[in-house]
Amino acid sequence: MESVRADVTVVGGGIAGICAAVAAARNGARVALVNDRPVLGGNASSEVRVHINGSAYQGASPSYYAREGGLAEEIKLRLFRYNPLYNRKQMMCVFDAVLLDMVYGEPNIALYLNTSIHNTGMEKGRIVWVDGLQLASERSFRFESPYFIDCSGDGIVGYQAGASFMRGREGKEEFGESLAPGEADLYTMGDTILFQVRDAGFKEIMILCSPSQMEAQLRFPSGIITNPSTDTGLGPGKWYPSGCIVLLPTAGPT
Repeated sequence: MESVRADVTVVGGGIAGICAAVAAARNGARVALVNDRPVLGGNASSEVRVHINGSAYQGASPSYYAREGGLAEEIKLRLFRYNPLYNRKQMMCVFDAVLLDMVYGEPNIALYLNTSIHNTGMEKGRIVWVDGLQLASERSFRFESPYFIDCSGDGIVGYQAGASFMRGREGKEEFGESLAPGEADLYTMGDTILFQVRDAGFKEIMILCSPSQMEAQLRFPSGIITNPSTDTGLGPGKWYPSGCIVLLPTAGPT
């Protein structure tokens, strides 16, 4: 096992993790940034493709200038330099490169991609190390720091350290949130399989669904919910039933 010592260890290379790592590095800290995927960006990467927009969604919002400042704005400006069209779905790989370039430009950051944190060590109620594993290279690391920042998205370090947590949605009385549900529940976000489709010249396609999705598939024969906010209560966009996993050509080219 290789030992990595840093002033700050950031677990998770999404937007939160990148901002935390860059901020610490620019203030003189030696940073180990650990990400379990081959690209940076988390949900905003080319793997998931959820833009960082806030109140200025792709410029379509009337609050076009109500944008997040600081490092989030710096990331956007870096992206605009290379891609004036911002993040169209077919161009998300440019965003991956922009984020990687930003992190590599910080001499105080040591980046560990494809590294999954699987164990957390505690002493006297404090985190003193986390263990990471790179499956592809068969390398293992022990990251030791006085400070750890959990930006993993799943709270993996906090969970392994025994931190208390809640699941689902809290009721409005929990923190005085007027828009929260009246009572707490276990509702969480669902899963979505994301893929991109192009016309390959076939006459028709068939979308295969699991039996549990058959009812939804009969309601939406094409597999595409064209009015999701009305039909299902989901947010805007094109959503596929979660059991639709294969596009299969059923006829020869036109």
